[in-house]
Amino acid sequence: MLTSHQKKFHDWFLSFKDSNNYDSKQNHSIKDIFNRFNHYIYNDLGIRTIASDFDLTMMTKHSGGYIDPLDNDGIIFSKSLSKEFNVFGMQAENVNISISVVTFSDPLLIPSNQRERFISGRRMIEHCLKESGAKFKVKNYYCFYPKIWQSQDLYSSIGLDAPMPLFKKYHLLQVASADKLLPNQILFIDDDIRNCKQALQDGFIVLHVEGNAGFSLKSVSVGFYYN
Repeated sequence: MLTSHQKKFHDWFLSFKDSNNYDSKQNHSIKDIFNRFNHYIYNDLGIRTIASDFDLTMMTKHSGGYIDPLDNDGIIFSKSLSKEFNVFGMQAENVNISISVVTFSDPLLIPSNQRERFISGRRMIEHCLKESGAKFKVKNYYCFYPKIWQSQDLYSSIGLDAPMPLFKKYHLLQVASADKLLPNQILFIDDDIRNCKQALQDGFIVLHVEGNAGFSLKSVSVGFYYN
């Protein structure tokens, strides 16, 4: 069952997307579109934070959880920030909407004997955004791969009384707690439909990034809201 906030966003977004055809090469057009988008979600929906996935969402490629910043694949990934997300992030900041990253890129994924070579989590994100020339700032970073955090020794070390829930549930609850917000004040963006469906059940406003090329107006969808 959708909340009233989710229904309102769903119906508005379908109309908004249909009425905003644009040439992706025209930056001024994209800026105008995302300016209107962010003004609406701030003023009419009360959104105060965007919680975005990293791989294949904020970025247009997939890291596998960690990268070697000096090899060719790592360099390519580091420069793969979505051009449209860069504009979107700038326009969000203009209306005082903060941005946090919620990702499965977890430093604990890196083999113990490779931790000087590879980077992951916040360190990887900061490196990539710098290399990509990001024009927006990230407020908070939530970098956890839930399947790792199932043993009591690990989950208790971050204040949990039970194994970390799957999907992005823990990440999003941390965003809400840190920013002192309700789920309906947070826009969650992710390319994994399973994460999106769970977040929708938990009351968050959600956009699914379709395809395998990261965030763009054409790739984001609310088609799963009633499925």
